Amino acid sequence: MIKEKLQIEDALKKTSPSRSLIVNLTQQMMQVLPFSEMKPEHVDFFIENSQEEYFAPDEVFLSPQSPPVNRLFFIRKGGVVSRQGLSNEAGEAHEIEAGELFPVSAAMAGRSPTATYAAIGDCFCLSISTELMRRLAEMSPQFADFLSQSIMRFLERSWQVLQRTYTSQIFSEQSLETPLGELPRKKPLCVSPDTSIKEALTMMHERRVGSILVSNAEEGLVGILTRYDILGRVTIPQIDVNLPIKEVMT
Repeated sequence: MIKEKLQIEDALKKTSPSRSLIVNLTQQMMQVLPFSEMKPEHVDFFIENSQEEYFAPDEVFLSPQSPPVNRLFFIRKGGVVSRQGLSNEAGEAHEIEAGELFPVSAAMAGRSPTATYAAIGDCFCLSISTELMRRLAEMSPQFADFLSQSIMRFLERSWQVLQRTYTSQIFSEQSLETPLGELPRKKPLCVSPDTSIKEALTMMHERRVGSILVSNAEEGLVGILTRYDILGRVTIPQIDVNLPIKEVMT
């Protein structure tokens, strides 16, 4: 009995859009980016291959503990709040409104989200699989460009949060009257040209830095990989992260 009830509730939360809803959705989506710049047949592709999902007020449906993201969400009605970390009450909040897509970065990378996502009021979304998302990006340059720009905005926002956190820690630990020579200086993060991209990115994440130097014993400093390089040279081209860093460094 309990199993049947759960199956019914799940069916109510995830349904395919009806024909009348598809017509209304097309009109709604053609008014917001990136759909307003896409061909009508590409907008139809998104809608016809999506499923409608409902999230109750304050319901947490994505978090860093979730499996790797395999669907991209479009908010049809309502809103979503995202907070960095596991807690729904901790971390800097970012509100996602109706007409927006999320979580683009996690969906593109096929990883678990770095934030906790919860519904604001009754929230109705359309979701499409990441496989079909990539197929649509291949068909629609406008959609592909929007995804790339979304990742850039996510990286920029993450970097700003990290900077504010780091600055706050510095000011809490150091007096403004402390001589510069007495301030602690971190040793630059440095790897060899043959270090794998995956290992380098892991080190950058663990050390919370935006760049990593590449050097060898013969020539000294030979290159650098920054957080801006990662998007254009690793994420979007889907480069094998087991390749050496010398293949993508500047």
